[in-house]
Amino acid sequence: TVPDVRIAWKNMPNETSHPLAVSAAVAAHCAGQQGKFWEYHDALFEQQALLTETSLASLADTLKLDTTKFQRCFQEKETLPLVEKDLEEALGNIATAVFGPDIKYRLNKDTFPYTDPSLEMEVEIEGKWVEVVGCGVVKGSVLEKLGVDSSNYTGWAFGFGLERLAIVSMSLPDIRLLWSDDERVKKQLKLGQKYKEVSKYPQITRDISFLVDKSFVPNNYFDLIRETIGEEMIEEVKLIDKYENEDKFGKDNVSYAYRIIYRSLEKTLIAIDVDQMHKKLEQKTAETYGAKIR
Repeated sequence: TVPDVRIAWKNMPNETSHPLAVSAAVAAHCAGQQGKFWEYHDALFEQQALLTETSLASLADTLKLDTTKFQRCFQEKETLPLVEKDLEEALGNIATAVFGPDIKYRLNKDTFPYTDPSLEMEVEIEGKWVEVVGCGVVKGSVLEKLGVDSSNYTGWAFGFGLERLAIVSMSLPDIRLLWSDDERVKKQLKLGQKYKEVSKYPQITRDISFLVDKSFVPNNYFDLIRETIGEEMIEEVKLIDKYENEDKFGKDNVSYAYRIIYRSLEKTLIAIDVDQMHKKLEQKTAETYGAKIR
């Protein structure tokens, strides 16, 4: 069986390894407009040691291109956006993979010691532009020191700070949260999920159990709890039991039990205050669903 092999061509013109790198890439895409990108590409590599601005045009004539159309395209640099697109496309893919498909990002020209050209990428987080990566095309001199022939090869360099990406992606207020042992923190540490502050104050747990008819929708009850008590007082709500017993409850009734963790971000709650809130919830449950509190 022959495997499915695909080749992706990426532009990475590096003018430090060849002064006509960008011009040659533009010219190749101009040839591509006439259906001869690869023929022009191969001719460029065969003659790279002898390339001049004049020879770029001569290659078009050799390949029997429409030289008037080629020269207009080349002189106006019509295809330059194609040459610059690949690195920007890769960065955009990274941005959407990390921050989600709706993220707004922008690329700015920058200067780094080991890349040319160089870019920085910023993403918009809560109305503010935040730099998340520096990048660029590796300089030929760097490749040569690594034993790589810069006349034939080039590459990209990225400078991500992984912790910085995590902080931005999850809106973390403190980098130390990344190493927290608190389970309430750890279960929130997922890229793209906005972090919700957890309280340092002690919790108070209360259960509520009631009998309702089978039209009751369990997931809707979570909203009623938060609307009745207040989002700021509820840390967690969990369905802990569902029980049907036709002999005991009747064929159309079901018993549900929920566990509620009360905790404030601002103060220590006392039992008497939590009992009052819980009583209010019981009353609201009975009124809204015709429930019988057990």
